[in-house]
Amino acid sequence: MTKWLLIVVAILGAQACDRAWDGPSVPDGSRSLNLTLITALGPEGTAPNVIASTSLAQLRSQVISTALNGPVRTMNRLCQTYPELLDPCWNHQVDRPGRLYLAVITFDPPCGNAVKEASAISGHTLYFIRWVGSLQGGCSLPQGGARWRLFYAPRSDLPSSGILTIRLQQQGTAQGQIETQAKLS
Repeated sequence: MTKWLLIVVAILGAQACDRAWDGPSVPDGSRSLNLTLITALGPEGTAPNVIASTSLAQLRSQVISTALNGPVRTMNRLCQTYPELLDPCWNHQVDRPGRLYLAVITFDPPCGNAVKEASAISGHTLYFIRWVGSLQGGCSLPQGGARWRLFYAPRSDLPSSGILTIRLQQQGTAQGQIETQAKLS
């Protein structure tokens, strides 16, 4: 009897854990795209989102506008009042030609779930894929706030012109998709 109980516990335990190869799956026909993280310290936000532009100034303006329209305002007011504080609104970042800037906000799971991210491109669609694994044990912690992260992709890795669709895909235990567009000229 004890032997069977141990087998059942082992099977259930194995199902609750993520396998080493679990993670984000990129769409068929796409190729890997390396995004470079500029900073993880951006304005606070309240919902998963993605914004992209070839102009850092335009992207920054859109992110701040989005953040100011939501309930999280304290940090964003600090951005306007004290821009020298650790550059929380990317005031010290330099707009460089030949880049597509990408601002992404997602929530970290509160209980130690595995999180893996990937990016890919297929035609005129850029994918930012975030996979959240299974809960590893019990947890009663609340989900914390999130900050916008700033990335860039070299324009040489993207189509030369047209409208680029950017998709934030959430996979695993966090499901959903958010889309935006950027004009490549």
